[in-house]
Amino acid sequence: MVDKYSHSTFINIVKGFGDYLAASYSRSRANSKWKDDDVEYHWVFKWDAHNEFLKGRKTITTKIYPQGLVEGELHENGIIWASCTMRIYDKIGRTKADKAILIGLQATGSESNQEDAANAVYLAASDLNYEPQEIQDIREIFVAQGYKVSDGVCGDGVKNDFEECDTNDIGNATCLDIGCSGGTPKCRLNCLLDYGTCTVGENDMTLDLEINFDNYANETSWTLVRESDGVLIDSGGQGTEYDHLNGMTAMASVCMAEEQCFVLTIYDNEGDGICCSFGEGSFNILLDGEPIAGIDPSFGDSISYYIGSNCPPRNRCGDGIRGAFEECDGVDFGTATCAKSECSDGHLTCTNECKIDYSQCKASISELSVSVIIKLDQWPLETSWNIYSMADLTQQITSGGEYEGLNGHTVKENFCLSNDRCYQFQIHDENGDGICCSYGFGDYSVLVNDDPLPNTFPNFTYSRLHYFGLDCPT
Repeated sequence: MVDKYSHSTFINIVKGFGDYLAASYSRSRANSKWKDDDVEYHWVFKWDAHNEFLKGRKTITTKIYPQGLVEGELHENGIIWASCTMRIYDKIGRTKADKAILIGLQATGSESNQEDAANAVYLAASDLNYEPQEIQDIREIFVAQGYKVSDGVCGDGVKNDFEECDTNDIGNATCLDIGCSGGTPKCRLNCLLDYGTCTVGENDMTLDLEINFDNYANETSWTLVRESDGVLIDSGGQGTEYDHLNGMTAMASVCMAEEQCFVLTIYDNEGDGICCSFGEGSFNILLDGEPIAGIDPSFGDSISYYIGSNCPPRNRCGDGIRGAFEECDGVDFGTATCAKSECSDGHLTCTNECKIDYSQCKASISELSVSVIIKLDQWPLETSWNIYSMADLTQQITSGGEYEGLNGHTVKENFCLSNDRCYQFQIHDENGDGICCSYGFGDYSVLVNDDPLPNTFPNFTYSRLHYFGLDCPT
């Protein structure tokens, strides 16, 4: 029943609510057997698929909300909630933790997310007259996990620590914050400031953005930032703002200081723009009523436009001028050289997305050319690697990891190393099952001057070592 409940009413809390209840019971039963530094202490149940074939569910993670959420990963996202609430369990005890969580969740609804639930639990503990220190502990645990929890709630008319504004309370915000001389900012329903009500003065200009969505409006978002310091002026599409606007139109109007440069960037999180794979989407940008050239709705991941004074003369990747959001453009690499990859020879190239490609950087006669190629399994966050000098195993030369979201993908790193010493390459799997073949058919290879190192078997346990270079052990 709990499992079904967590899939419907608490879809945004996903499996975490059910995992908490199961772990709460399990931990209370095994409390005399396991300690918090035992692996089993953080299992939901000791029989919950913790074996060589399946990964069991745990209530421990270093992921932070909301950055740690992965679309479609119900169980993994739920671990964030379950881990946080089990820390509350450890702090204030099972009885009080269970009661606050169960009562708090009754105040949430089908549109609630984990942060809404965290605030509901925190307020429930206060309503239950828990000790002040216990209430403070609950808040600190939630905040440490990334949840914005405060005594107030959005809509209560009082601006709190995590709100830009609340109803009529806009703090010290004025239209001068974005360079406009008229009007007053207003507060949106989500307690974020809306500068759209600011009016144009003598030295201001007006930007109008019209987006006609394709069939996946929830993939689209945009930001407007000041080019000089990256300050966010306005944005749209964050959260669920555009979720129900498939095939419809959204408009925004922003006042900006004329003498400054701004960057408007439109994003599509699936990388297919807003036309024409899944609907005939489009957009228009007007500056003081005049359309900006270079509109391209099939832009891929993102497209940026520079607006105002002292901006680059053109507005997009491919114009030959490296902009604020580009690593390179054409032959403009800024100060970047092959030295970043520790290679002395070769040259940089610039991709069609204005990202620097170091693959053409080559080793000199006194260097080794090294390529690390890893085909990841279905748990890429468990995989990492590093290289040390054998002369000093405390000196890490380079490393790789943090492959979140790259399930089944292949990653490649190219770099150069001096050829006057021996190196140790080590690949790791934090769960002890290698990268093949329990959870996908991962593999890896290390090429040194285009020759593969021997014995790169992907079905290692926690780690595997390889040596290369000068005078290495056999």
